[in-house]
Amino acid sequence: MPRDTTTGKPSTDDATAGTLPTATVAPPVPVRSLRCVAAVAAGLVLCAPSAAMAAEGARNACPWQQDLSLAIGPKTLTVPQSVFNPKALQSEIDGYTLFPDVERLSLRVMTPAGDTWEAPLTVLGGKRCIAYYVGRATLVAEAYVPPVRPRRNSVAEK
Repeated sequence: MPRDTTTGKPSTDDATAGTLPTATVAPPVPVRSLRCVAAVAAGLVLCAPSAAMAAEGARNACPWQQDLSLAIGPKTLTVPQSVFNPKALQSEIDGYTLFPDVERLSLRVMTPAGDTWEAPLTVLGGKRCIAYYVGRATLVAEAYVPPVRPRRNSVAEK
């Protein structure tokens, strides 16, 4: 709308009352921005086939299956998902024997010293696959160590 030159307010002339305000022209886009947009677009076009091939190769892989870390006392074990196969009764990792029970969702671990640890399992599954996560292990039973009795020395008593 045209403005009155004396007051700066919109004019109320009958001739200009029904006209629309004039549109403002957007400032020109800098050349640097256009170059940046063109480089990003070219990068997306070039990288798209490799991303598609990576997705094609990973189509059969389960996104949740990963190796688990389990802290048993001072030792940390890396447990693969293959341990939780229902057909496998037990597995051994670094001298530790693992007994997974997928029906009860628990993992029992026997240490080389004979201690028994137990950890809860969480199952995560979908249409394609099933994966297990392991919780914090707790000591269930310590190994029995018979007390050592001092030997009687017959020579020292005489």
